[in-house]
Amino acid sequence: MSTPYDIYPQVLRVIDLISNGETVTAACKKVGLPIPTFKKYVANQQELQDALITAEQSGQDILADTLIDIDTRHSDARMAKVVSENIKWLLSKRRVKDYGDKVTVEHTITADAAIIAALDRGRERAQGRLLPPPDPADVIDASFVEVVEDASEAAILAEIMA
Repeated sequence: MSTPYDIYPQVLRVIDLISNGETVTAACKKVGLPIPTFKKYVANQQELQDALITAEQSGQDILADTLIDIDTRHSDARMAKVVSENIKWLLSKRRVKDYGDKVTVEHTITADAAIIAALDRGRERAQGRLLPPPDPADVIDASFVEVVEDASEAAILAEIMA
């Protein structure tokens, strides 16, 4: 679908306004172009899509630059703070990589040598390596049962329950 020549200059003007920090809504309203019409023509032409992406990035950078002199634009300090917070929030949502909150996750694990040794012994048992029975001093509130391969399940259960 080609862009009609009577709408193409309006679409370009909207993109220009967006590159100067305007929102799509405000830019379309100033130009007198309905937002769905603008979006339809941008969606159908790759050149316009690329131009819009570049314009949005430029407009967001301009918004970030307005934070530097926000106090000169507003005489009321509370209003300047509200506007500043709104701009920062908007930028953090639209360009997370550049203006979003940086989250650092650190995770450290410390394990006692006795715990590591017990885990190693458990891993060896799980892998089927035969180990000598544990030292009774290492066993806490448990009983040791030696399992013989030819023993029946009933005998093993009886020994455990005893």
